[in-house]
Amino acid sequence: MTSRSPTRPTKSVPMASQPSPHLAALWPTVRQPLTGAALLGTLANLLTVAAPFATTLAYGALTAGDGMTAPLLIALLALAAYALHTLLWVARARLLVRAGRNLGTALTDRFSEAERADARGPFTSDSVGLTQRYRDLTAVRRFLTSPLVGPLLDTPWLVIYTLGLGLVHAGLGAMALVGLSALLALGAADDLHQDGAFAGSPDAGSPDDSAANSVWGAVGDVTDLMAVGLHFCCVVYQVLLLGVTVVLIQRGDLSPGVAPGVFVLAWAALRTAHRLIAARMELRTVWEAHQRLHTSQPDRIQPDRARTSRSGGSYGRVADDHDGGGLMFTLHHRVG
Repeated sequence: MTSRSPTRPTKSVPMASQPSPHLAALWPTVRQPLTGAALLGTLANLLTVAAPFATTLAYGALTAGDGMTAPLLIALLALAAYALHTLLWVARARLLVRAGRNLGTALTDRFSEAERADARGPFTSDSVGLTQRYRDLTAVRRFLTSPLVGPLLDTPWLVIYTLGLGLVHAGLGAMALVGLSALLALGAADDLHQDGAFAGSPDAGSPDDSAANSVWGAVGDVTDLMAVGLHFCCVVYQVLLLGVTVVLIQRGDLSPGVAPGVFVLAWAALRTAHRLIAARMELRTVWEAHQRLHTSQPDRIQPDRARTSRSGGSYGRVADDHDGGGLMFTLHHRVG
């Protein structure tokens, strides 16, 4: 009789852990660079806001003294302030790029090659959900390394810029408020058109058709007319602000030494608003991807639609009416 060998207990192979769909799980990897970037941005914007009040003190020193010491010191201080502001902006950009790189490393660690290979296989509901989370996190990573995140962090400073101009002169503050309101109205009007509010087809607001259906848009390599119009409005508004400032100086309502600070403050406000409005679609795209990362159940995409998208040769963008997290993260506007 043959003795039957005892069966060895089989070791259970642990399955690959599913990555967390929440962005909070990846927050420790980007917390330090993002915190440093926010601090440097705050210092740079405070330096800009202080420009009109610093020029007031400088003008008083120039009128009180009759030698060359005061103008030389003021020129050196102005150059130092400009250099400091530039260094703060460069340092913030480097920290944001580091945050994007850290997020990319965390993505590589959490989403192993096996999981991504499984996601490229048959499009089941789980694999499609995994692909959706990976695309959304990749969109956030690419956004951190893009020039759009700087104006996004500077958005609250638009109100402070307007208040600063109002403290210098009430008329300038009112002009700044009217100018920002006009820019926001232009951006809202274009958003309504791209969302299909004034279009005939129900899919007029989809990202793939926005360039063809927008009254502001252009096809091909032609610069988007909406961004050109916003830039033109900013230039015209700066010229108007220059004229009003000259009139106020001639009437004695505004000190000549405040004029450079006024232009610095107004330029920062208009540039930030212009970049934000021109990049509104990309900001909305990343925000939708960020919102999906906070849901426990990711957006489910129909397998047949996803397979159709793959057959079209674009794996990085699964077909979805509200797809905002695709790897095909392109800028349709010339910003800044």
